[in-house]
Amino acid sequence: PSPGRAIPRTDSGAIRFDVGDPMPALRADDGPRTARSRGGGGAAKAAFTGDLQLLAVPDLLEFLKSSRRTGTLVVTSESGIGAVNLKGGNITGAASPGSTNLGELLKREGLVDEEQLATLSDGDSGKAQLLGSMLVSKGLVEPAQIRSALTKQVQSAIIEMLHWTAGRFAFEREAANESSDAIEIVLDTQGVLLDALREFDELNRSLSAPGRCS
Repeated sequence: PSPGRAIPRTDSGAIRFDVGDPMPALRADDGPRTARSRGGGGAAKAAFTGDLQLLAVPDLLEFLKSSRRTGTLVVTSESGIGAVNLKGGNITGAASPGSTNLGELLKREGLVDEEQLATLSDGDSGKAQLLGSMLVSKGLVEPAQIRSALTKQVQSAIIEMLHWTAGRFAFEREAANESSDAIEIVLDTQGVLLDALREFDELNRSLSAPGRCS
């Protein structure tokens, strides 16, 4: 599965907060516990969890940016599950039910075809950054084109999650991993939010424009 689409599994269990964590009005009782598969590692408890009615996605991302958190924010709603990966408060990946994976984005741009993707995936697409690295190593695309596609994926996922006003969230802290062969993006969270909110507002205005047929 592509990055962010491999959503952490949720199961029942209590969440314990970090001492001194400034997140307001978060409940530690009967919240979800997130677990991510790591090579040779086990499950990790979420650092905090809560309701979207108390803290919306923009507020969560602003907090994670200001506190320079590294980990994964998982958001659940009636529309599905979304995830945002962060490193030092900056966004390194995101996906939601409606976001397009890296392979599809590159196909839309005419940079790769289905046969090339099938050859590389070998039945398992893996992380999108690793797929991007393989495409670059074979000379099929440039690193800048991979980063551009990953950025578009992040933007579309964040825009979709802005519509989610009811649901739950959980943040799982992780140690920063500096050693990787994957092509990574590091996007300023505030910049991504500003662009997403602008597109969100433009979409809402176009939907409510006089004379528009539903």
